[in-house]
Amino acid sequence: MCGTPIPEYRRQVAELLAFAEKEGLRPVLMTIAVQGNDPAGELSRKIEPYNVVLREVAGSEGVPLADIHRVMVERHREDPGVR
Repeated sequence: MCGTPIPEYRRQVAELLAFAEKEGLRPVLMTIAVQGNDPAGELSRKIEPYNVVLREVAGSEGVPLADIHRVMVERHREDPGVR
């Protein structure tokens, strides 16, 4: 995924939402979370642009968002030993 250009990723998310609407489904988007002891580390920085897309699309389209990544970063900040 980190090799997918951001505009292409945004298009793919829009297609997914259009498909869900066509099928009468109510989508919920979820940010991409990184497991490990440092959710704010290098891999997280690489995926953050994709999470930004998910947050923006969820907000502009009124789609619920489970921002798992943001919660993991906050928990890690509170307790660096948490998984």
